[in-house]
Amino acid sequence: MLSWIWITSIVLVVLSLVVMLLLILRRMLNQHHTRDDAEHRRRLVQALVRFTEDRDAENLKRTIHAMRPSLAVDVIFEFVAMLRGDEHERIIAILVDSGLVHHVVLQLQNGNEATRIHAVEMLAALPAEHGII
Repeated sequence: MLSWIWITSIVLVVLSLVVMLLLILRRMLNQHHTRDDAEHRRRLVQALVRFTEDRDAENLKRTIHAMRPSLAVDVIFEFVAMLRGDEHERIIAILVDSGLVHHVVLQLQNGNEATRIHAVEMLAALPAEHGII
């Protein structure tokens, strides 16, 4: 009986150490992804600002395709919300040309309630010919 208690306690200690190491690894990966997302966000905002100055669409498209679509869509719509007129229309056209509208539609179809509401708001910002029928 006593040996069974010792074996069980050792197994529990080893199991707790393994779980702790997995949690530490998960935290490190989350921090790495957070830093990467912040760097991608910064690069895209810089590319968007440069685009409003020099109209280099290819550079902006390269920057968009180098990151996760969900992050690109969020950053672009945050930026577009501050613009009016020609710049607004040009950036929306690049968003459509980049195929990110399809990602927004997928968010609308597959996301949770908050994601779907956000997707509807983003689709409402698009011209009528790109809306959902």
